[in-house]
Amino acid sequence: MSVSAMPQVAVVMGSESDREVVASATALRAEFGIPHPWRVLSAHRTPQALADFASGAREAGIGIIIAAAGGRHTWAV
Repeated sequence: MSVSAMPQVAVVMGSESDREVVASATALRAEFGIPHPWRVLSAHRTPQALADFASGAREAGIGIIIAAAGGRHTWAV
C-alpha cells in the first residue's frame, strides 16, 4: 500500500503541554512513514471543534485517532 493510500493516524491532544506525552508515538509513526496529523482540541474548551474533527475523520482519510489529555496535570484528591 502506498503512503498516499494509507489511512492516517491522527493525534489529538487536550493541550499543547500534552505533546510530550505523545512524542514517542509520533516519532514511531514517522519512522514507519505513516501520515500523522495532530491537533490540539479540548473536550472542555472546544467541544464542538473536537466533535467536528471526529465526525469528519473518516472522510479526511483518518483511520485511527490517538487521544491524549491531562499528561501534565496533577489533581488533588
